[in-house]
Amino acid sequence: MSRTLKKSPNDKIGQRLKELRTERYLSLRKVAKQLAAHVELQLEGKSGETRISAIENSGANLTPELAIAYSKVFDVSLEYIFCLSDDMQPENKTIKETLGLGDIAIAKIKDFSITQLQILNFLIKSDFIKGLIDSFDSFVYATRSMSKSIIVGFDDRLADDKQEEDAKIVELIPRWRLEKSVSALIEKIADPMINSEEIEIT
Repeated sequence: MSRTLKKSPNDKIGQRLKELRTERYLSLRKVAKQLAAHVELQLEGKSGETRISAIENSGANLTPELAIAYSKVFDVSLEYIFCLSDDMQPENKTIKETLGLGDIAIAKIKDFSITQLQILNFLIKSDFIKGLIDSFDSFVYATRSMSKSIIVGFDDRLADDKQEEDAKIVELIPRWRLEKSVSALIEKIADPMINSEEIEIT
């Protein structure tokens, strides 16, 4: 009788730390270098990469000092690192529940400069963001629908290269529509943005 092995708490912590790194497209070397600025441990070079890899694979070598360093580097709570909470930052919970934004999206918005926040605010108020999202929504729907229809419509007697050629053409149509849609939105918003008194250049 086979037994299913449950993940240990350390495995879950290691997986979470790996996700923090990979979601930000950071290499082991880069994370080791960033952590090194917050710990007394030697994390430079291959030995640092090896240690980070070992932590991600089991979490066994995660010391309190390193956990605090991870918390600072990735701007997440210790509760999140130790899998005691699924909220990277407790203060984000209400925003996540209200707006449906993820922790990483919230963190990136928090990193915006004052001018960038003013521009974001202007784009949301002017419905540019809604129009942009609608354009991408239409793009995703059209791409998937057209791809399915051409696959269903393929005749087994057609040559493979002909099928591939048709599939590439189908991919281009929604992309062309998306480019036209986004270009129209940019034209509509460019002049009002330049003349807006809400945006201060710093």
